[in-house]
Amino acid sequence: MSILFDIVYARGYINGTIRMPDQNLYPNATKIWRFNDAYIMMLITKNIAESEMIHTNDCENAYDMWNNLKKVHQLANFQIFTDKVRTFQNIRAKDGDNIKEHLIKLKTQ
Repeated sequence: MSILFDIVYARGYINGTIRMPDQNLYPNATKIWRFNDAYIMMLITKNIAESEMIHTNDCENAYDMWNNLKKVHQLANFQIFTDKVRTFQNIRAKDGDNIKEHLIKLKTQ
């Protein structure tokens, strides 16, 4: 997704630095902003798994969509990390274990 955002110059939309202009002052710029934002929303929707769409369905703009997805994935990454740490902590060599095999098991984790 990161490369896709760079190709279409979408970084400012998904990180919130390109904000929608004031409709009353800049009606044409607002139209362009809305078009670009909708295009980015469509790109996100087309490039995520169906199971992830629950996190993007009610979003009003690309910034909200991307932030929701980031939060979900950061939480998932933290949970995976926590599980790995628990697994790693439970791998202990006992008296008489082959140390070489034990180290291979640790390295595999």
